[in-house]
Amino acid sequence: MSDAARAAASPGGRAFLLGAGGLVVVRMCLPAHSPSLVDAHVCLAALALALVARAPVHALAAAGFVVGGALLSVPTSWDPWISLIALPAALGPAAFFLVASTGSCRPALLAGVGVGGALNAVAALVQKTITWPDQLQRADELGLDRAAVELLRAARPLGLSLSPDLCGGLCLAGAFAAFALAVELEGDARRSQRIALVAVAAVSASGVFVVRSFGTALALVVGFSVCALIVLARKSAKQAAVLAAGGVVVAVAAAALAIALRGSDAVFVSAHERIANWTAAWRAFVDHPVLGVGFMRFPAAYLAYRSPDANLTRYAHSTPLEWLCEGGAVGALLVGAAFVVGVRALWKKRDELGLGDVVLVGGAAAIAVRLTIDYDGHVAQTASVAGVVWGLVLAQRERSPAGATQQRIVGMFAILARLLTGVLFWRQGALEGED
Repeated sequence: MSDAARAAASPGGRAFLLGAGGLVVVRMCLPAHSPSLVDAHVCLAALALALVARAPVHALAAAGFVVGGALLSVPTSWDPWISLIALPAALGPAAFFLVASTGSCRPALLAGVGVGGALNAVAALVQKTITWPDQLQRADELGLDRAAVELLRAARPLGLSLSPDLCGGLCLAGAFAAFALAVELEGDARRSQRIALVAVAAVSASGVFVVRSFGTALALVVGFSVCALIVLARKSAKQAAVLAAGGVVVAVAAAALAIALRGSDAVFVSAHERIANWTAAWRAFVDHPVLGVGFMRFPAAYLAYRSPDANLTRYAHSTPLEWLCEGGAVGALLVGAAFVVGVRALWKKRDELGLGDVVLVGGAAAIAVRLTIDYDGHVAQTASVAGVVWGLVLAQRERSPAGATQQRIVGMFAILARLLTGVLFWRQGALEGED
């Protein structure tokens, strides 16, 4: 490898920065249910980046705990084959987390998340104002039945995700990330960049209003409140009050718009469906308390444990409860250990947090709320974005090449991901052959 090529691929090198930022944008624009070839390919690319720069020990431990929780559930899974080929949905977010935790490409990753959130917001707006109205006008020409027409009229836009709520989560992450980068840029020479980033944050935040998500509005309140509490702890009461008030105003406006356009009954319907999903997940955990029903096997368990009048869904709409169901106590404890490691590392660096870090911590808290009340953690697209934000929150400041231990760990992940990619190619070819 030439000196120029080595420099470009080094931590902080131009190729590394472009690859990291670009991959985040690609991940935020490519939704997929697991098992998926999209997840496998993006996972491989992220693992390749994770081989370059050194991740802190706590990040390696946290990523290992999460992947280990998924792996241990495979042998006793209700369908070991499906759990195995769905592993890129755990490996990919772990890889993004490791890349972010190196601190080598912070601006690129923040910009990537911001742009990805803005693209989702724009896509959602286009769907609601252009694409779907056009399809309604050409309903007869397109052969749409009455049910499809009513769905287009009432549906909330998806953006570039699998659901309106997930789109709201991506937009929320984009807004926090772009604004965090904006406040970190200093000097008059970067004024135009700051203005552009604030504009990206505003566009991304507009998606929260377009998708009309109750859960995202709640997450927004929590995110702003966490920022306000951190600022207050630093004895800046005025700034804390402004932050808290701003968060409450924006979130109330988003919730009011959602209620006005969706109706107050939608809140109760959504809550009832989630309670039904959570109850089924808990019942499955009670019957399979040690290793659960297997990674990504909640859909099968839900059919067995749901009440007759409950909605049909692939997900438990709560990442903690879905981990309990799929990974049992062992998997849930490992994931819990990962969060404990992360919180402990954040507490140690609390006095080093700059304003951009404070904004990111608020974004990380908002994402945690969404994972608690929705299925962001079990879709690789949104889970990867969570990994990026949390990794940046825990990132180290110094840049250095990856050590031998990290390369061995990530290398094993990469070999597994490559094998699973080949299996998924074979599976897709077999399915297409049957058609």
